[in-house]
Amino acid sequence: MLSAEHGRQREELVETLRAQSEECVAAAKETSGFPARLLGDVADATAELATYISSPVVEEALVRFHDSPEARREASKDLTAYLRTAGLEVSDRASFQLRDNNWCAQLVLTVFTDGHQTAIGGHYDSHSGWGTGGCA
Repeated sequence: MLSAEHGRQREELVETLRAQSEECVAAAKETSGFPARLLGDVADATAELATYISSPVVEEALVRFHDSPEARREASKDLTAYLRTAGLEVSDRASFQLRDNNWCAQLVLTVFTDGHQTAIGGHYDSHSGWGTGGCA
């Protein structure tokens, strides 16, 4: 089981991501053209990221990584495939990576809107817990 502090961080991050997604949806309704499409794509990716972070499959994998260097080594080869094998449905725009040095898992969703690329990310560090962006 993850620490109570890391669990609290996870809940706050998921709540924040869902609120940001809703804000993007509302803002998209107030505009049109490229800005509306971009806001809609970012809203979808942000909501999808929140779904992954709140997934029991992801939580179970993180617990396993805390306890098992072997599981971390295996998952560091291809965390996306590892999570799919564990039962997580992963879209083609999602990428999961595990860095096994001090270990950190990052989740990044990349969306393309009219030729423009936007990445939305979050990470779990084994020492400091959940945060936005990628692993340092």
